[in-house]
Amino acid sequence: MKPTRIKISISQDGSLSKESVETVDFEFPLIPRKLLKSMGFEKVDDTTYVGIVSVFLNLLDKEQEIEIELGVEASDARKKILDLFAKGFQSMGGSGAPDAERKPKPAPKTRKPRARKVSAAKKAG
Repeated sequence: MKPTRIKISISQDGSLSKESVETVDFEFPLIPRKLLKSMGFEKVDDTTYVGIVSVFLNLLDKEQEIEIELGVEASDARKKILDLFAKGFQSMGGSGAPDAERKPKPAPKTRKPRARKVSAAKKAG
């Protein structure tokens, strides 16, 4: 485990100055460089890798979810990456369970439309 910081940075096109906020510090397993390469990250200098990831924001009724999607072709690398992030997020106090191991959420309850009462006068007429 290694001290790790999640930082959100905002820039217009990646080349202009950016604003950032440091969100949380926690212990996270060391990320092997082979895994970074398998996720499509490229080495910029001795300590920096850069890559493009998809981020999904799900604004649900009772909770919200931020999903970061990492594209990885090799199936053995996908398992290693899931294990790595599960261990890291467990150290933060999260569940750390990959989606495949989580219990499915029950479907949201839907209301059945109520039948409207029709008076005897309307039926006859």
